[in-house]
Amino acid sequence: MNRYKKLITNSLIFSIGNFGSKLITFFLVPLYTFYLTTSQYGEVDLVTTTVNLLLPIFSFALTDAVVRFVLDSNYNNKKVISTVFGVLMFSSVLLIILTPIIRLITVVEHYYIYFIVILVLQIFQSVLSQYLRAINKIKQYAINSIVLTTVICGSNVILLVFFKLGIDGYFISQILGCLSSIAFLIFVSKVHKQIGISYFDKSLSIEMLKFSIPLIPTYVLWWLVNGASRYFIAFFIGATANGLFAVASKIPSLLNMLSNIFMQSWQISAIEEDNSKDKSIFYSKVFNLYIRLLFLCISGMLVFLRPVMSVIVDVTFYDSWKLIPFLLIAAVYSAISGFLGQIYVVAKRTNGMLKTSLFPGIISVLANLIFIPFIGIIGASIAQMLGWGVAVIYRIIDTRKYLKFSIDLKYLTIVHLIVFIQIFSLNAGENLFLTVVNSLLFMVMFVLNLKLMKDMLPNIFPKK
Repeated sequence: MNRYKKLITNSLIFSIGNFGSKLITFFLVPLYTFYLTTSQYGEVDLVTTTVNLLLPIFSFALTDAVVRFVLDSNYNNKKVISTVFGVLMFSSVLLIILTPIIRLITVVEHYYIYFIVILVLQIFQSVLSQYLRAINKIKQYAINSIVLTTVICGSNVILLVFFKLGIDGYFISQILGCLSSIAFLIFVSKVHKQIGISYFDKSLSIEMLKFSIPLIPTYVLWWLVNGASRYFIAFFIGATANGLFAVASKIPSLLNMLSNIFMQSWQISAIEEDNSKDKSIFYSKVFNLYIRLLFLCISGMLVFLRPVMSVIVDVTFYDSWKLIPFLLIAAVYSAISGFLGQIYVVAKRTNGMLKTSLFPGIISVLANLIFIPFIGIIGASIAQMLGWGVAVIYRIIDTRKYLKFSIDLKYLTIVHLIVFIQIFSLNAGENLFLTVVNSLLFMVMFVLNLKLMKDMLPNIFPKK
């Protein structure tokens, strides 16, 4: 199987699990908005955001190291996974010891037990899922996503609808989902047969931590771009406004889902193609196609944004649609930045990810501080867009030290113009003329992308 076809095949397999699971999560939004108030939804979102902040810290970002070292034939898989589990057991004990301090965190003080349990479970669930992907059990990896989300969905329906448990029901559902996923991952990977105290390698742990630790501040800085907005909104406006922002973030999460699906298969292809002579050509073709598909997606989503939001959320959450356009652009920038970040991972130069994350993180925080007090909740959306935009520009410049690849700047200028005109028309009102304008702009975007897609077909399906 040629490399382009393998990349697409893996992406399709990942999409089966991810799309099914994320689609279920997406349709949970009406359930949450009906059974939780805007304030309650804002609270659970803050707890979840804090878990996402601490996850890379207490896992030492070893999820990335698992994939990179397991796929490298120079390392023994039993030593890799046993060493990782040894380190994670230490971090879990450390987390429990720090419970009194964690209780002092304002946003989690009332839910600290749920918080610690979910964090520990997610640490092991994320590492196990990445190990499954690294040992090439792609189909099982995809099924795991469905298992996780189906259990969360079913539990939410039972605990929120029938037992009326509210926030408690939400968190218990997350715990049940993680436990089910971990059990499934252990069963299909047979990882318990690979782990042993005798396989723990101190020198390997040092090598892996040297690879992964520079990623920790990187993830924290990315969190500043994505997650810190919630805290600024809660501080300047209140938990209710954060509930609106949380709902608005669900639509861009669909785009994030698509980019994450691709990134799961791209990481494997990027590592496997590291030693190929024409990897620059391979990267360039995939990169430019990826950008086109991302902008085509957000252009299409802008056409249907307002009608969809009027159907899927309660009327009290409808105004959140105004935040979504800038969050969609931020999601595209995030996806592009993630693609470029794999160049650092393949080159084992993860310190480059830290360097190119620091400035965007600072920009995002400053933008939140400036925009939210003056223009309200929409300022948080703009802050995310600016933070990720700076990250893309910085990484395009910096990664060229390790790999030369081409970018169509003329195309990028045109599609940005189209998308911003669509956003302007959305905010201008809701009538037939503006809907037609939006639809026509989407058709222009489609035509712009058609030629490159046709040019890529011979690479994917070469003539024999």
